[in-house]
Amino acid sequence: MRFNLPISTIEKKQKLAVFLIFSLLFTFVFPRFISTQAQAAVELTEAFIRLDRLKASTATAGTVCTKPSATHTTALTAVKVTWPTGFTVNTTGSNWTGSASTLGGATAMPGIAAATPTVSGQIVTWTLASSQTVTAATMYCFSFSATSTLTNPTAGDSKTGTVELTDATPANSETSDYALSIVANDQITVDADVPAIFTLAF
Repeated sequence: MRFNLPISTIEKKQKLAVFLIFSLLFTFVFPRFISTQAQAAVELTEAFIRLDRLKASTATAGTVCTKPSATHTTALTAVKVTWPTGFTVNTTGSNWTGSASTLGGATAMPGIAAATPTVSGQIVTWTLASSQTVTAATMYCFSFSATSTLTNPTAGDSKTGTVELTDATPANSETSDYALSIVANDQITVDADVPAIFTLAF
């Protein structure tokens, strides 16, 4: 059996179908796309954390280093480190007092000694007493002590966290991932086959 629908009825159904498709897009797809774009952050040129101890389940001090990709002129307000899952982070903020470091010839992080550290879960934030200037492509470092601050987790690779330089203008803040490896003891073994005659230069 076949029915011939009037053209106007077919057009109404087509318009309704188009309307429903766009409604679904606006409801489920577009908000996620916009949210993703809004959350995108400026990437630091480089960031790493060097722990003084790599032994599992051991208290450790460390050094935080960041290289901004843009110059923050009297706008840097805080440095935020998110520690990987498994690390034990002491919740007493005053234990995390930072001290300037020039690791490997880096520039000492300005204002870090007077910063106020706070802890929330795995996140430690050093809020600067006054906004500071940091220059693009310059490596800045600071250290924290091993006294009641951080304890390593069990041994394993690819333990990832984030470092963020917080700007007075949130959109200008910069962030980067970092990774740490924890070992069973403070040593590693390297095996190699070396020929009987070889040249070694320093």
